[in-house]
Amino acid sequence: VVLTYLNPEIAKDILRFIMLTTSPNGEKAYANYGDTSIAIVPTLSKPSDLDVFFLWAMAEYLLATGDYDFLNEKLPFYSYQNIFSAPTSSVLDHIRIAFEHLKNDIGTGEHGLIKIRTGDWSDGILWFTENPSITEEKGESTFTTAFAVYALPRIAEAIEQYDSNLAQSMIKEAENYKTAMKKQWGGRWYFRGREGNGKPFGDDRIFLEPQVWALISRIPD
Repeated sequence: VVLTYLNPEIAKDILRFIMLTTSPNGEKAYANYGDTSIAIVPTLSKPSDLDVFFLWAMAEYLLATGDYDFLNEKLPFYSYQNIFSAPTSSVLDHIRIAFEHLKNDIGTGEHGLIKIRTGDWSDGILWFTENPSITEEKGESTFTTAFAVYALPRIAEAIEQYDSNLAQSMIKEAENYKTAMKKQWGGRWYFRGREGNGKPFGDDRIFLEPQVWALISRIPD
């Protein structure tokens, strides 16, 4: 995101690289090595926040540069069998797939928060819960949720003229996340998330990540 304001061409190349290392179903790479090879790290391979980071970075680039022709550029997805042999789509399609992956594949838990999966901004966050394996399956992240409340309206603003239906879906989803986040106030701070059994964690100690994004996203008054 910062590179957009320092060197927009490098920022654009990084956005391309993220799309080139995204699988056709929208799953983004946790890490890579060499030129494009995807690093498989089983305990970290499916965090919940990568789509949100991508959408935020894309929004900042488009809004700051006005380079909306970029939305029409064609880029392939990543194929484990043959690199870049998977279907080619426009950048706007990559944005749509990232949002759909966040909404439908990662999804939300019973409290309306985005699921935590193998982690979020904090790689080791599961180890703060009583049963990491169940939390990986069913747990929820206030960090990713509060972050999405900010990022989705930004990318919606950037693409409104090019896909108004998608933009409206993003805004609606952000409102749903905001409603869910308001219920995670523990009296002194926001919980860090929900364990797989629904119990809040971060109720006995403050975690910085969701507090900052809740403020940036204007979730509290």
